[in-house]
Amino acid sequence: MRVAIYDGRCSICRRFASLLRKYISLREMDVVPCNSEIQKKIAPNISSEMCLKSFVLIEEDGSVLIGGDAVLRAVTLAPALEKYRALAESLAVRIAAKGIYYGISNIRKIDRD
Repeated sequence: MRVAIYDGRCSICRRFASLLRKYISLREMDVVPCNSEIQKKIAPNISSEMCLKSFVLIEEDGSVLIGGDAVLRAVTLAPALEKYRALAESLAVRIAAKGIYYGISNIRKIDRD
C-alpha cells in the first residue's frame, strides 16, 4: 500500500490530505500526518525533517517521491483523474507541478509559522 505523509501543523497540508482521503480509497493509499504514531510505525525511515519540509509519498515498491512529484502522483491516483495519468508523467507537467508546489510551499511556511 502507498503511504502519503504530510505536515499536520500546516492548514494547507491538512486540507490537501483531507481531499486525498475523500477521493482515494484506503486500499490505494493511506494518508498520515508526519510524526504521528502511525507514520512512525508505517514509515519509520522517513525523518521528521523530510516530512515536515515536504509532502512525501512512499510507493508500493518502497520508492519515495517528495514535493511536487509526490503531490502529482498522489493526485493522479484519484479514480476521476485516471485518464490523465499519462499526461501527468510528461516532463512539462512535472516541471509545472514542481513550480506550483514550490510556490505553495513558500505560502505554507508562512501559514505554519
